[in-house]
Amino acid sequence: MMGVFSPTIAESFARDDDLSNSDLRMTRNGDEVWFVDTRNDDFPEGAESRYARTVCAARLLFPGAEFVKAVHFAHAEPLYRAEYDRIFRMPIVFGSDCNAMVTDAAWLDQITRAPSQHAFEIVKARAETLRRRVESANSTRGRVEALLTNRLHTAEVSIDAVAGKLGMGRHTLFRKLRTEGITFKQVLNELRHKLAAQYLSERKLAVNETAYLLGFSDPAAFSRAYKRWTGHSPRRVK
Repeated sequence: MMGVFSPTIAESFARDDDLSNSDLRMTRNGDEVWFVDTRNDDFPEGAESRYARTVCAARLLFPGAEFVKAVHFAHAEPLYRAEYDRIFRMPIVFGSDCNAMVTDAAWLDQITRAPSQHAFEIVKARAETLRRRVESANSTRGRVEALLTNRLHTAEVSIDAVAGKLGMGRHTLFRKLRTEGITFKQVLNELRHKLAAQYLSERKLAVNETAYLLGFSDPAAFSRAYKRWTGHSPRRVK
């Protein structure tokens, strides 16, 4: 939902290829800016994931500043409300008339930080390498991995989103992957595991930065996943 290759946050949103004008409506009201998501999600996790990643990205790019002030969700409050409070740490409105983020207008003029751009250059280079490698293989898994590698830091990593980018329906993608003996969830988890090892051991990225690049809502969620994969904490990686 937010890139870091543009000089400012406002330009980042304006250049985001994943959000067309019909997907996101930005309205400025005094010191506040509302980002209203106009797309029709069949599942609430879409908006939840997009906003969680944007909030975490803002905190990563601008430590100590809280530019996102509130989030609104059109769906009803879930039973696990406490988990939302833990991740967002800001006012959350459920049952709203729209899915939206409310931000400080000053956020739009913030200049993106060089360390994060460096981290994304790593992702970009990795994605290009993987894309070239799988083009000759021409497997469905390879195409999915190439697409996911460059999108893990965004919210657009559901099977529906990936299938759409590949020009097919979710059931077609599911069927093609099944013929290759793998599921979409396995592709996503194995790719995250592989990239986590590279970012932590080879690139020496911090745990919180690695978590964000791999699309986790926060470092704690990444640490739990990493421990499932390897049996130990990512903080033990040298």
